[in-house]
Amino acid sequence: MNKVVTWLEQRVNRKALHWEKERQPNSPLSSASTFQSTPIMSYLTRHPGGNQMFSGASNFTADGARLNQVFGNVNFSAQSQDAGLIALSQVISHGAIHNSLERYPAGKCHPGTREEIIKTIQEWIKDPNPPSNVLWLYGQAGAGKSAIMQTIAEFFLEWFKEHYAGSFFFTGGKPKCDQGSALFCTLAYQIAINVPGMREAVNNAMMTDVTLHTKSMETQLQSLIVEPFKRCQILPTHTPTILIDGLDECQGSDTQRAILKLIANATTAASVPLRFVIASRPEFWIRHEFDRKPLFDITQRLDLGASLQASLDIEKYLKDGFAEIYDNNLDVMTGIQSPWPPTNVIDRLVYHASGQFIYASTVLKFVGAEFYDPQEQLDIISTPGPLQASAFSDLDRLYTKILSVYPRRESLIRVLGGLLVDAHQTIIEECLVEHRELNLVLRAISSLLLRDEVVPFYQDKDLESIHPRETPRLVFSHRSLKEYLTDSNRSGEFVISRQLVADEILNHVVDLIIAGLMGAQDNWYLDSLCISILLTCSLLQVPSGNACAQ
Repeated sequence: MNKVVTWLEQRVNRKALHWEKERQPNSPLSSASTFQSTPIMSYLTRHPGGNQMFSGASNFTADGARLNQVFGNVNFSAQSQDAGLIALSQVISHGAIHNSLERYPAGKCHPGTREEIIKTIQEWIKDPNPPSNVLWLYGQAGAGKSAIMQTIAEFFLEWFKEHYAGSFFFTGGKPKCDQGSALFCTLAYQIAINVPGMREAVNNAMMTDVTLHTKSMETQLQSLIVEPFKRCQILPTHTPTILIDGLDECQGSDTQRAILKLIANATTAASVPLRFVIASRPEFWIRHEFDRKPLFDITQRLDLGASLQASLDIEKYLKDGFAEIYDNNLDVMTGIQSPWPPTNVIDRLVYHASGQFIYASTVLKFVGAEFYDPQEQLDIISTPGPLQASAFSDLDRLYTKILSVYPRRESLIRVLGGLLVDAHQTIIEECLVEHRELNLVLRAISSLLLRDEVVPFYQDKDLESIHPRETPRLVFSHRSLKEYLTDSNRSGEFVISRQLVADEILNHVVDLIIAGLMGAQDNWYLDSLCISILLTCSLLQVPSGNACAQ
């Protein structure tokens, strides 16, 4: 290996000296073992793949316009006016940028879908004087937020580049793409490239301290974005926008909150000429931060909830996708009439999607798999069991990841079970888990829930006036989640038996009745409570023999 490095060093030095001689014919040549900025060094420093053999790189230092970097026992020195940006490019999260090779092919909106949402965001970005500097696009898991953000990024980079500052797409479980520590360095690098006048300012910041990427997020934001904007000689004619997708995928709820606080401070106290479009699931801690000042006052909210338009978009997406699958498999689809599949099948899939584009994309991916019969694949989708579990593996991984966050699995299963049988929130408190634990579980699974209409808990109106307990009814946001929870092939350790949940609730009713007979509770209260429990749980059945024997 040492011979290879020595040979490479000699070859590069010879080419560097030759290049330097041509550039400055009157200057004396040096026989130093380091070389000046050359096309080869430029390639090695600008392209991470070009210097993989120097994976032991360390000890970055900057001296004036010279960048020094030690690779093992070889010392290279690159003199460049962009030495700071070269150093910065080595530490950013390339895979988090919207057009990175790691994200290719990145999912984006199907033509003719999500048009209203996209138009609203585009108009906000192009508005010279919007009422807010932050736009929060939020929606349940699998609603298609990332596809919308990808579509927006590509549109502005192609047609309105002056409005685009940069992007960061968080991806859970992907190194450097799920860490807040890489966010502001990556954004600063793109700002330097995309915003006129900022290249020199960001470059100088890195030249001053090449270790900025090791500092706190607050220091990175201040040193690489806020201060460079203050020193920038050219103010943008239109406030450029930064896109941050999947904030909920960033490691740690504390880090997510910290990012939002830093952005709020940058756009208010620091007056940085930037706008932010932030997309995420409405997790409790994220929603809580947006509900607080100053973010509450400077944020426009855009709900990507299930709607008639979302269902129409999914219908179009499925029809176009199935048509493409049919055309790509004409030799296999002999005897099957077009359009395929029938309308009733499309309608059923749209119903089960519940506004989830991830459900529709999962179906199309499975049905259109190479070397498989599309009709047979479609039949598997409709048949519960191990084969169906493989069809929805992408969707199931999403559910499993969200549910795995909560540390106390028994409490989680109890709450999910109560929701599975349509139990009122108060019934879950009375029969399954205590009040505080219920609220903690609901925090963790908030992106899987919807708050339905407010329904009275007690059936007795007189009792309602004494014990008012009206709360919004909590329901699963996705019908496919119920299928996941009741199929052990799909949910594994999170599988739930409706009957066992019903047995436990009914056993609790028996205990309450006994307590009433023994005078431990007010009979009026208990009668109404028990009746409400029985009427509210729509899926309760006669208890099993074991439950009755208890």
